[in-house]
Amino acid sequence: MKDLWKKLNKLVALPSEEKRALYHAAWNMLRITVALRVLKFQSFKNYYKTISSNPKTIFSEEIYKLAIKRFATIRPQTFSCLPQALCFKKQFQDSKLIIGIQPSSTTNLDAHAWVERKGEFLIGEIPNFDYLPLWIWE
Repeated sequence: MKDLWKKLNKLVALPSEEKRALYHAAWNMLRITVALRVLKFQSFKNYYKTISSNPKTIFSEEIYKLAIKRFATIRPQTFSCLPQALCFKKQFQDSKLIIGIQPSSTTNLDAHAWVERKGEFLIGEIPNFDYLPLWIWE
């Protein structure tokens, strides 16, 4: 519990623009994460389409990416790569979200989500390049 309070105190001390980006990213990640858990896939796609229409991008990509990563550190097991990637793509729709699997894993399905534009990773950097793209959402 002490760790959580430390993290929260650090977040409260951020400059105002970074704090606003953090609140914005937190709100988006919370509703995306809940929707991923409770909705069926088609319902989630419809919901995501609705919340992604007319995004008001008021933050730079770097500040928003940092906000997403900061919020995800509060509960990394809850806010994994998929909610982070969906949150980023929601705001920067000219990017593409990729979900890939690692084909060399024989016992467990090892999947990862990331966002890129023109071959440049924007969020969800891949630790190695063994992931085979399974689905690309442009």
